[in-house]
Amino acid sequence: MAFTRDPDASRKINEERNGIILSASGMLDAGRIQHHLKYNLRRSETRLVIVGFQARGSLGRRLIEGAKTVKIFGKEIEVKAKVYTLNGFSAHGDEDDLLEWAGHFERAPEQLCLIHGETDGQQALAEGIRERFGWPVQTPGFGERIALGRAD
Repeated sequence: MAFTRDPDASRKINEERNGIILSASGMLDAGRIQHHLKYNLRRSETRLVIVGFQARGSLGRRLIEGAKTVKIFGKEIEVKAKVYTLNGFSAHGDEDDLLEWAGHFERAPEQLCLIHGETDGQQALAEGIRERFGWPVQTPGFGERIALGRAD
């Protein structure tokens, strides 16, 4: 097993035919993992294991959902790799953690806008906040624009 810390050593991994690449590059949308995906997704012998949540629209999510091609560095890459997912691993707090955190505010926010996560989760958290604290909460849809601040 070898660990790489510099880009040149990381790029040499793409010349290998066997091995395991571990990456902490979020939703697979940035970083050196994109180079590894560019060279390895087209190989049918490649096994890609994605651990944890992948946001809607991210490269990781598209791969999980079975995309046959993906665009990396402006080029279409055919996906022949077998993609696996391991759910349940997350460093993010859950609804109970967020409600507990919000309970420490000395005064209610004038506006609260939930923009992270899936729609169902946002709605559940918004309802919990409304019930527990009586705060106004907005949950804009994906790509929806909203006005923040006062219109005095």
